[in-house]
Amino acid sequence: MPDHFHLLVYTDERSCILKKQGGLEIESLTNGIRKLLSGYARIYNKRYRRSGSLFRQKTKAKNASESDWVIKQKLSLEDYCSNCFSYIHENPVVAGLVKGAADWPYSSYVDYTGGRNGTLCNKALASKYCGYDERNFINLKRRTDESFLDEFNADE
Repeated sequence: MPDHFHLLVYTDERSCILKKQGGLEIESLTNGIRKLLSGYARIYNKRYRRSGSLFRQKTKAKNASESDWVIKQKLSLEDYCSNCFSYIHENPVVAGLVKGAADWPYSSYVDYTGGRNGTLCNKALASKYCGYDERNFINLKRRTDESFLDEFNADE
């Protein structure tokens, strides 16, 4: 997306360990993403002779297994992850940026359809937790309702 991105990341309990960052305590995964983004911004700024932030200051993360919304809606972890997986891949289409998910060059959609042999995507995990099936993925349709979209977008 032009002003944000989404990642669906499988983690274990180590990602929830709190790390001291200045006067704050933040989770290890959030801190790792913060370091990645600030390192990228530093290199980008040096290359293009500019300064300042490229990204918003706060990286937002949601733990799907502990989400109050998931518990309230009585969703399984697979249902929630499946909705997130679909939402992420359909986001540029719904935003009117492209006609089809395969047209968005910054998406893993092409990897999941078998059109690119990227190594960033873990199809086995996507199959286990998101209901991914390569044979049916090309026919991906949003499987979300309005209450899911409201909750998913709440912190954007």
